[in-house]
Amino acid sequence: MSRRWCLALVVASAAGVVVGAPLPLAHAAPAPVAVGPASRYQAVGPVRLADTREASCGCELLADGLVRVQVTGRSGIVAGATAAAVTITAIAAAQPSFVTVWPAGGARPTTSVVNLAAHSVVANSTIVPLSVDGAIDLWANAPTQLVVDVSGVFVES
Repeated sequence: MSRRWCLALVVASAAGVVVGAPLPLAHAAPAPVAVGPASRYQAVGPVRLADTREASCGCELLADGLVRVQVTGRSGIVAGATAAAVTITAIAAAQPSFVTVWPAGGARPTTSVVNLAAHSVVANSTIVPLSVDGAIDLWANAPTQLVVDVSGVFVES
């Protein structure tokens, strides 16, 4: 019995695994992966892009609590960026709430980026793809003030 097989037997036995004869290793080729254009991270700021507590929020307030934030073309952020590293801060929801973020104009996702209790302030960072025109949409399921800061963008290499 080889030394490696003995070590595997000891480890498996300690874990309570029933061990039989070793199986031959398969040498299958890896599955193909869809690859888009290569990109590189470009640090920015951090820069405050939007704050709904301000009269001039740096955003567009759309119907039903939808907030659109233009990312590219502001604060030195290049027009060709494909995604952004953002921090979303949710402030003072009247009830437990959550916030989603996605490329502007697309379908709202079913996952949240920020979850918060009533009357709390919670922030979370994420990387979000940008729409073709370089914007993101945000939506909270309850009235909530939103702040969007960007720390970098991804641009094609």
